Amino acid sequence: MHRRIRTLIFLLTASALVFTSMSGCEDGTDPCEAAGGTIELGDENNYEFNGTLDIHSYDVTEAVYPCEDPDNEVCDLQICWDQITEDLQVHAMDPAADIDMVSLVVFQHLTQEEVEIGLSENSLQQVDMTLFVNNTDFGDDTCINLSELTLFGTDIDVEQYFNASYGATWLFTLNTGTVPAVGTRMAAFLNPTSSAVADQLALDNTSTVLDFTVDLTSLTEVSVQAGVPLTADWSALTTSGLGIDFTPGDVNQMMLGYYETLTPEDLESQFLDVELIADELWTMDLETVSNADLAGLTGDTTFAGITTTGTWLLAMRCTTCPNPAPPFLTILEACE
Repeated sequence: MHRRIRTLIFLLTASALVFTSMSGCEDGTDPCEAAGGTIELGDENNYEFNGTLDIHSYDVTEAVYPCEDPDNEVCDLQICWDQITEDLQVHAMDPAADIDMVSLVVFQHLTQEEVEIGLSENSLQQVDMTLFVNNTDFGDDTCINLSELTLFGTDIDVEQYFNASYGATWLFTLNTGTVPAVGTRMAAFLNPTSSAVADQLALDNTSTVLDFTVDLTSLTEVSVQAGVPLTADWSALTTSGLGIDFTPGDVNQMMLGYYETLTPEDLESQFLDVELIADELWTMDLETVSNADLAGLTGDTTFAGITTTGTWLLAMRCTTCPNPAPPFLTILEACE
């Protein structure tokens, strides 16, 4: 199933999810006979997510440095986001209340296309970044000047580098929260050029677009006994749902969702909203391990085991990754 969705990856928020439905095995055996209290998760159980980011590139005027007249607007670039009403996941966004941090990341040795791919695959490394500046002290303002961005509070006059001759890729992001690369709501590439005349940039809902396909129904089912204590083991996992190598350190949270009336097909069409539409939701922080006791899950109610009704979705997420798509996702089907 394919949807075109505005988003930055991420980016982005999201999670690792796997869906399963009950059926017999290829050899004719009943999967319920082998189901027990330990959930063995492997690559065959994982969903598939393929996404490509389209981050808009805006031609803007170079900054003048040193600026002899600070009141001269041409000396500085102003970036505004008051026109944004939906974030990159197409969730409603208040441009004044929901943005806690703006940041500008400079990649001197990567092209815009390479940065887009890196964000989509969660493969960017700290060594790829030449410079990171931000600002968290703008209150309810929805505009900021380039010269107001600092290196964690230290003014390094980032505008002195903002010119075509510097030859870098400039990525501007709007974030909820103040942790770098986490909670990105929208993004845009800035392209300083001597031929541009725009010294004010207005971002909108189309500044970042994500094309993606998600498959939650082709994976191998995971069958468990209903109403019994459960332990999950993912030591056999080698590949993420994004198609890249998986290591235990890739995930830091487990999520279990219950959907009383929705099917896996329904959830495919609402993939980025699985947390919002769950009838019940439990989460648990993970250490760098490959197994966990689901008794540690917490939510509005106490998790008492899988039932035979509804759809149960088990996900392992990376809450610090720019791409919100989960590294792993599956559906648990309960045997009686």
